[in-house]
Amino acid sequence: MNEARDKPVYYSDLIKDNQIKTWLDNNDYIYLNGDTGTGKTTFVFTRLIDYALTYTGKHIFLLSNRKLLTQQHRAALKKYGIDTMYYELNGFSINHRLSIMTYQAFFEIYIKKNDIELQLECGVINGDDYIFILDECHYFLTDHWNNTTYKTLNTILKFSTATFFISATGNNVINYVNQVSDKKITPENTIPIPQNYSNITLKSIKDNTKHRREIVKLIYHILDNTSDKIMYYYNNTDVLCSIADELKIVYDPEKIKVCYSPSDEHEHTLPSEKDDALTENNTINGRCILTTKIIDNGIDIYDDDLKHLIIDLSESETIIQAIGRKRTKTPLTVYINETSKTILMRSIAKKEYKLHDSKKPLNALLKYQYNIMIQDYKTFYDNSVISVIYDKLKHTKIKLDKDDKYSILLDYLDQYAANQKPIDKDYIKSLLADIGIKAKQINMINQSFRFNNIPYELTEKRKRINGNRNASNIWYVSRL
Repeated sequence: MNEARDKPVYYSDLIKDNQIKTWLDNNDYIYLNGDTGTGKTTFVFTRLIDYALTYTGKHIFLLSNRKLLTQQHRAALKKYGIDTMYYELNGFSINHRLSIMTYQAFFEIYIKKNDIELQLECGVINGDDYIFILDECHYFLTDHWNNTTYKTLNTILKFSTATFFISATGNNVINYVNQVSDKKITPENTIPIPQNYSNITLKSIKDNTKHRREIVKLIYHILDNTSDKIMYYYNNTDVLCSIADELKIVYDPEKIKVCYSPSDEHEHTLPSEKDDALTENNTINGRCILTTKIIDNGIDIYDDDLKHLIIDLSESETIIQAIGRKRTKTPLTVYINETSKTILMRSIAKKEYKLHDSKKPLNALLKYQYNIMIQDYKTFYDNSVISVIYDKLKHTKIKLDKDDKYSILLDYLDQYAANQKPIDKDYIKSLLADIGIKAKQINMINQSFRFNNIPYELTEKRKRINGNRNASNIWYVSRL
């Protein structure tokens, strides 16, 4: 499935009971690669957990990366009427057969103490008696900084048991697992469902000032001239608190919310502790939320009035997760702050130093993640953050702001004209379609370039690629 959905398709529609039975019987690795809103959580609670509790005697670990998400999972347990008495098998109730917790708690309770079987208080004797459901599994890479993800993932992979990897942005984790594990996640056991982001428009902004003054001006402009709601993502708690203090002087303080980890040394306002930022119905309780990536994934926001999302983050997976928080289909403008080339070069140098020159050895997962981050930063440097995000999401019918359509096309043409590498014909055609140029043949595209004053020309060469016997038509671009 490569195209965005014209009609909603959900996991409960796609996956049949006999598939679940086969996966559990074979102790398979499964990857549910669904974008946000494709019913991953609903499938887990209405089908997967129900089937596993009814037809197996195994203990289920449902793990996720945020306390807020575990709270949503526990609420779903009640919402879908999973009756603890009904699932009494082998003398153990659901509380003894289902653990809902964060990856961090799993590490502290079961790995650090090294007594997983004793702690469960049930007849678990080996790995075959577990089922792992790894929600938001991209956590193992995106949260590599907490120094526990490597041990947690390695421990889970040692068990010979059915394991479900769930994420809209988990491809890198899946590639890593397939590199290090004897058991593979096969294409047959990968179930993708893309999301339709046709209500979303991407727009690039540039603000590398220390206190994000241009972004503050944008927030003021939206609050002053509309009744819309805003979310701003930035992983600097001091700056967020400073902006909040400034906004609360001008606007009702109850309408401005700041969300970040309770481990930060600030007075915090967390949806997980005070229902201040989000209501019970998961709408925004106010006008503006300023947040770190504590609300970057797994949190569903059903608010038609959320119409502006400002993202000031530097990892593509985290950006995509943030984009997916809004679940209703009213228009949403997503402003991507472009990281400066100077900062990107510093980030690349820092990661390369740790990879190659640091005296402190890195584990295999961290090495893998640093290489991914370096590649991301280099791609951001050569193109732009917004072009990378657009490229990753273009299959979802996501839109670009008018000005960005031209700039991304020009950046792409300029990069490939400079290095004389073959261009991606399909990508060029999709960019052209976005700016209203429907031409697909090379001569018509060149004619459209001239008509629109785009100073580039495409040429076509017939060439064998990687020793293939059949030659292909390869496109190159040159600057006029």
